[in-house]
Amino acid sequence: MVNQSLARLAVSNLNLKDWGSAPLSEIASHNILGQLLLGDLSLDRYSFTQIPGLAQVPLANFKDWQTALINSVPGLSQVAFSQFPINPFQILRAVAIHDVTYGGARSHKESTQTPTKFSITGSDKVGFHYNCAQTRGCDYIELNAPGYSGLGALSDPGQLHGARWIRGGKDAGEQMVPGGRGVLGRINDGMEPTGRLSFGKAFKVVLTDTDEATGTGRFGLYFRVCIKKAFVDLGCTPYFIGPVPWLTTQEKGFVFVGLADGTGGMDELPPGTELPPEVQQQIDQIKGENSPEANMDSSGLCGSGPGGVDFKALADATSGIEGNYGSVGRWGCDGDGNCGRGLGRYQFMTYREDVRQAILREPGGSAFYGRLSAGQEPSSAEMLQYFPASVQDSLFVNAETQNIKSLQNRGKSGNELVACLGEMWYSGECRHSSGRDYTGGPTVNEYGQILVGNYQKALQRNGAKTCSTATASTKGSGKSTGTLSSPVFNAPVTSEFGPRSRPCAGCSLYHLGIDFGVPDGTPVKAADGGRVVYADWMQGYGNTVVIDHGNGLMTLYAHNSQLEVKVGDTVSQGQIITKSGHSGLGTGAHLHFTVIEGATGGNVHSGHEVNPRKYLRL
Repeated sequence: MVNQSLARLAVSNLNLKDWGSAPLSEIASHNILGQLLLGDLSLDRYSFTQIPGLAQVPLANFKDWQTALINSVPGLSQVAFSQFPINPFQILRAVAIHDVTYGGARSHKESTQTPTKFSITGSDKVGFHYNCAQTRGCDYIELNAPGYSGLGALSDPGQLHGARWIRGGKDAGEQMVPGGRGVLGRINDGMEPTGRLSFGKAFKVVLTDTDEATGTGRFGLYFRVCIKKAFVDLGCTPYFIGPVPWLTTQEKGFVFVGLADGTGGMDELPPGTELPPEVQQQIDQIKGENSPEANMDSSGLCGSGPGGVDFKALADATSGIEGNYGSVGRWGCDGDGNCGRGLGRYQFMTYREDVRQAILREPGGSAFYGRLSAGQEPSSAEMLQYFPASVQDSLFVNAETQNIKSLQNRGKSGNELVACLGEMWYSGECRHSSGRDYTGGPTVNEYGQILVGNYQKALQRNGAKTCSTATASTKGSGKSTGTLSSPVFNAPVTSEFGPRSRPCAGCSLYHLGIDFGVPDGTPVKAADGGRVVYADWMQGYGNTVVIDHGNGLMTLYAHNSQLEVKVGDTVSQGQIITKSGHSGLGTGAHLHFTVIEGATGGNVHSGHEVNPRKYLRL
């Protein structure tokens, strides 16, 4: 080990001020620094994919890499320190000394009876100063600062003197901590071994074993699974997949603690990693429950809109004229000078604001939209990547719901309403015009009549209300437990109850609920059992459900993309009642949740709104 020599660094005949321009050939020949281990260098600014072929090499092939000497790596000794992404002082700040090993009865006595300065382990959910929570104590290694005498403020750069790296795991003397986020965060009961994100978020470094007799500590790597695609962000599992054997440290040797907690890195497993079958099964189930891509057969269109319009039949009828999910239309301009091309099953024009926002929310969507605006024609596969089927359906339901409400205000109903929907989709107006949207196309009036014919055929083919989502088999008990639970699992609160700045034109200045940040299509569950007293469009709130729980208590769920229940249905606590969305007024996909006290007889206009945190522990 070289730590004793490094401790005398300040009094060596090498001038620290010249390190930035000195090539490693000079340092490698130095009798002290030439023995510096590669394992003492910080590599946290590099990713595996930046080194050709490295991502495909099994970790086992790197056994003892940390003991290789700098002066034994060909060519590396000719590189100046100034060309490295970090400087020598940052290296010193990232390491600690493995001072003493504690395991067994001794560690338990120490950790329960001796005050701890602090632990540097934990998780990104609870922080990395999370002390042992077990009454019998935890195994750990005690750390010390490198102690470079003569370097002033660097004598203890991380305030590491007396800090503890606690052993992680489920067994006696080990520590588990909360981890994970989103719906995937429930896997493994939301727990992971305590440890550090020393190299970023790619993996967690965990002390897996301590041996007092030999003064050693063994470390392993734990990985997680994250799923984020299009509008779907299922979050991440805890770091519990592992361990992959990593390093062994010795008392008075170095431990890499990292420059920061959880910066950079990737959220994926190494190539070729296979999950335990029971874990893969849980992930697949969650994906099936939450991913809009599971509804590529248009089941996301199930249910009736205002006026009893069957969304699935309307979507099938429109698709029969316009195209399919992968259709890419011609470039064109409207009478107001807006130019773009039609995309997808309903030929949404790219200059529409809702289409633009949907594409921009996708990773890489900004560059893709720029190419669209420049007139480039994308492939079907590329278009679906940035404007997936689930998003097309969601925007269609939202747009047509607003059109239906507008036409109802004009007294339209039945086939006349459907015909007007077609005319509005084709030309923007319902005037039964003989004009044409493009040369060779149908007249506006003809388009409306074609849509009516397609709509009636779709109803006959599918069976009227085949998408009805509330059936006797899905109804709940209607019994209230008296306690409210969160309508969405482990979602962040993005807007609190009470006064606020107006987030959008028309949005309220006093927020009568709380908003949960969830993507389109997230299952929304009844906070408690009761009876559905409202399930329709509500001004400002979009697609809304209100449940009466009895004793004057009601809950409201707004901005949904899909309603799974209808008025009169009885539901149980935890039953799925809607799918989240961004209907109505708002800045994007989320769930608005309101709690109402003092209501009478299920009257949605009675009672008064209260802060949901009065009933929920979030």
